[in-house]
Amino acid sequence: MKKRMERALATDRGQVRVVRQMIRSFLETWKLSSLSAEAELLGTELASNAIVHAGGDSFSFAIEVTGDELLIEVRDQSCRPPALLESGLDAEGGRGVLLVATVAKEWGTHVTGSGKTTWCSLAAVGAGTP
Repeated sequence: MKKRMERALATDRGQVRVVRQMIRSFLETWKLSSLSAEAELLGTELASNAIVHAGGDSFSFAIEVTGDELLIEVRDQSCRPPALLESGLDAEGGRGVLLVATVAKEWGTHVTGSGKTTWCSLAAVGAGTP
């Protein structure tokens, strides 16, 4: 059985809730619910960046277990990679990439001619079977 879930979503802030639901469902299926808080935070941040900063009318969200890692990916239509920003104490935004960099085991971006994939991973030791 394939340990991957992927879905194209409209570039709409309401889709962040859908991403969280996908993460929760996937992690329950593969007996990795203990990763839910971190995975939902990471997925929310990556999806929010695509919705707010990438433009376009859609983005793609994927979550996958590969060996002992949980991989979260967001593909969007912007070729501009996300940047770590120095946000002031009173700033209302600008901390998403810092959160991803802090919480994730690893993270990065692959730029292509039609956009980019921003990804991050968490250790997923003990993934079960559905």
